[in-house]
Amino acid sequence: MADTNQDPEEMMVMAIKKNDPDMVAGRVEAQRTIDVFLCIHNEHKDNIGVYFAIKAGVPDDGCTTFLWYTFTEEKEGKLLAYHHNIPEDLKQYEKIAVGKEEIQDWMINDHGYLIGGWSVRVQRSKIPNAERAAFDESAGIRVYRENDF
Repeated sequence: MADTNQDPEEMMVMAIKKNDPDMVAGRVEAQRTIDVFLCIHNEHKDNIGVYFAIKAGVPDDGCTTFLWYTFTEEKEGKLLAYHHNIPEDLKQYEKIAVGKEEIQDWMINDHGYLIGGWSVRVQRSKIPNAERAAFDESAGIRVYRENDF
C-alpha cells in the first residue's frame, strides 16, 4: 500500500475512536471475508505488483496501535506477516502470527486497485475532499473496487 521506504515519522497516522461505527463494521466485514482474502492470496501470491496485507493491533504504551503488515502465509491456523519499517519502540512486533479473529482489516492492492481495505476507506472518508488525491497517491491506490463478496 504505502511506500515501504517511507520514514515512519512521515507516515500518515490517524486516530479513530475504537467504537467508531464505520470502523467496527469494517472489522466485522474483514473478519467475515478473511477466507476470500486467503483464497485470492493463494491464487495470486506470485503476481508481482499485487500487495497483500493484514491489519493487526499491537500494544503501544498502554493503548493499541493498529499497523498494516505484509501478509506471507497461513500456517497452522495463524496468519503470518511482517512489517517493513516499524517504529523503533515496536520492533518486537516486526513479525506477527495472529488468528483470523484478531485481524482488524485486510487489503489487496492489485496495481492500484484496492480490494478490501475497509479501514482505509473509512480513513479516506474522514479527510477533506481536497486531500483525498494526495492520500490515494501516498497509498498507491487509483481505484476503490466494490467489496461485494
